[in-house]
Amino acid sequence: MDYKNDYKLEVGIRIVGLTISAFLLANFVSQDFRDSNMSITTLIIFILCVIQAAYFINFLDNIQQEINGIINNLRHDRLSKPLKLSTREGTYTAQLKKELNRLVHETTKISQNEKSRYNYLMTIVQHAGFSILTFDEKGDVLIFNNAARKAFDRKKLVNIDELKSVSEELVEQLHSLKTGGRALVKIKKEEEVVQLAIYAIELQIEDKPYKLITIQNIRRELEQNELEAWEKLVRVLTHEIMNSVTPISSLTATVAQELEQHRKIISDGGVREKPISAEELEDIYLAIQTIQRRSESLIHFVNDFRSMTHIPKPNLRYIRLCELLSEVNRLLEFDIKETGAELEISCPKEISLNIDAGQIQQVLINLIQNALDAVRDRDEGHVWISVYQDDKEVTHISVRDNGKGIEEEALQKIFIPFFTTKKNGSGIGLSLSKQIVSQHLGTLSVKSQLGFGTEFLIKL
Repeated sequence: MDYKNDYKLEVGIRIVGLTISAFLLANFVSQDFRDSNMSITTLIIFILCVIQAAYFINFLDNIQQEINGIINNLRHDRLSKPLKLSTREGTYTAQLKKELNRLVHETTKISQNEKSRYNYLMTIVQHAGFSILTFDEKGDVLIFNNAARKAFDRKKLVNIDELKSVSEELVEQLHSLKTGGRALVKIKKEEEVVQLAIYAIELQIEDKPYKLITIQNIRRELEQNELEAWEKLVRVLTHEIMNSVTPISSLTATVAQELEQHRKIISDGGVREKPISAEELEDIYLAIQTIQRRSESLIHFVNDFRSMTHIPKPNLRYIRLCELLSEVNRLLEFDIKETGAELEISCPKEISLNIDAGQIQQVLINLIQNALDAVRDRDEGHVWISVYQDDKEVTHISVRDNGKGIEEEALQKIFIPFFTTKKNGSGIGLSLSKQIVSQHLGTLSVKSQLGFGTEFLIKL
């Protein structure tokens, strides 16, 4: 039913009745009051008008009270009890109550669903495997989950500054981190150093700023990564050292055996029937030369390893990237001509970076030389160097070639120290380059497709 029409009908009937009564009252008032019957009739009509007006006011007042009650319940989220229906269900009031009860039911259902979702999310937050906490701009804590309680040995946390007893650096990072900010903080817990990874997000709740912090203990992950790195390094070192030591040991044994026979005859006072031949001397000489070369190679390998583990801190100053690339181009001019490749550089002149020019130049030279080696056997070898900035003003330096590409298995190991796909490579260049870029707080990545080429990308 349309309760709006009922409302109009009921109000209209009451107004018509009140109007008729008022008209009759006015008519009788104008008559002669000396007639007692007329006076009584006038009084009755007057009383009837008063009663009708009172009922009409009461009718409007009831509607207003019902509406105010619903609004008050909505405001205070008290919608559990439905409104009682009157016996006159066909009237406007009854229809209005029905509609309001339907609104109450739907609103209550929505509210319950929202509470269920909130409880569901809070359950997830409380049982997450990493620490989660939120606090306002004053540091007052809103959420402090179970993992955080366990991590900081606290049953509750009222204000974030209370964590200063754990680590002042931690509290400082929590206050200073902005959206997307990350930090690593070491804290001491039960005589053990714990490495915490912190991630921050800023958000608004009811126009009030809050900060959401996630904290994870990454000590085990770091130890596992460190162990894996050591295992890889030991395998590489063992492989390289054994490759040099094995032939040295074999050749040394052969030469020692040959000379031992000659030494034994002489030491026994005898005379060898025939002296060492020129061919035998040549064999001994070549063996000693081989031992010398392999020894020098081993020394060179150790020096490379030493240089990789002692990279100096970058001496930063602002450099125009185009000028640096032009200098690299001049340094590699001979190599470019030798390979017959075409080198194309695209670099906006206005881009400047706060870098160590010498170190970044070393990285670029290494990447370009690798690209030139990759296109050496190509009929139309091409190397592209492009520089651009993204929306976040991060500078991208791309070194791309159209060489044969790198296999997936080798691609996963390409930054491991001493791993190389080149016949005469040391496996130091790319590992060293990645460390240099990391010290500039940047990243060095690679992607490749067999038959189409390889791209190294520096982000600074």
